[in-house]
Amino acid sequence: MSKFVLMEFNNNISDALISIGKNVKKLRLKKEYTQQDLAFYSECERCTISNIERFNCEGINLKTLIKISIVLEVNLEELFK
Repeated sequence: MSKFVLMEFNNNISDALISIGKNVKKLRLKKEYTQQDLAFYSECERCTISNIERFNCEGINLKTLIKISIVLEVNLEELFK
């Protein structure tokens, strides 16, 4: 894999993490949930929600994102827009 392709790949991951974090926060606030509320309903830790919203979610798994999207009543793809 070339250095350019690897850099582009890392940029795409960073862009996706930023999009997810911004969208989770926007959708959470729209429902008037605190981070603690969203964590409770999605059965995860509050620090997980905080990390996602601060774009520090490299270790986040798909199951958690699916639970969050269900709680926020959106399709999973809405978190990536």
